[in-house]
Amino acid sequence: MDASYEYRLDQAFFTIIMLKPELQRDLRRMWTNAANLNKQISQEQVTCRRLGKDTVQLKELNTKLGESLDQLESYLTFASLLT
Repeated sequence: MDASYEYRLDQAFFTIIMLKPELQRDLRRMWTNAANLNKQISQEQVTCRRLGKDTVQLKELNTKLGESLDQLESYLTFASLLT
């Protein structure tokens, strides 16, 4: 997994916990979804190392994670403006 995705996940988490509790619930669900994608990528990387090449599923998971983080960050920006 790209280290920038890990950093973006960490930044999103710390931003979420700084928000009002009523804004946190949905954003935490979105963050959990992104964290689960991260976990799936980690598991798929094991398969890729065993096969010696990147799989199509790994590329798709990376794309999904990137899109999920983009969406989460845009919602976090909006939530920050509401506070």
